[in-house]
Amino acid sequence: MSTLAQPPAFEVIGEFAIDPEQQRAFLNALAAQIEQHFKRYAGFISASLHASDDGRQVVVHGRWHTQRDWEAVFRNADFQPPTREVVTRFAATRLGFQLVRSVENHIQGAR
Repeated sequence: MSTLAQPPAFEVIGEFAIDPEQQRAFLNALAAQIEQHFKRYAGFISASLHASDDGRQVVVHGRWHTQRDWEAVFRNADFQPPTREVVTRFAATRLGFQLVRSVENHIQGAR
């Protein structure tokens, strides 16, 4: 039976519903904001942006060293997430998820 172990990093996953004609522009704007604002914070590891084949969804997968690193970004009362403006401008709907279980392959040489 698999158990939920402490992950090696804190992961943030956001899913957005978007007008298919706006998907590419939304991805570009979101990536620019992540590149400009989040990369400079301590603990940021990476962000991956995924586009659905039908153009209706975008998934953002962010990795931080710790949850504390992620939360520190938002501790400043004057801080407004730069990605919020992009989400609002493109009328994207944010959908949220919580990690419930992770299954990994620990067999040597497995592909």
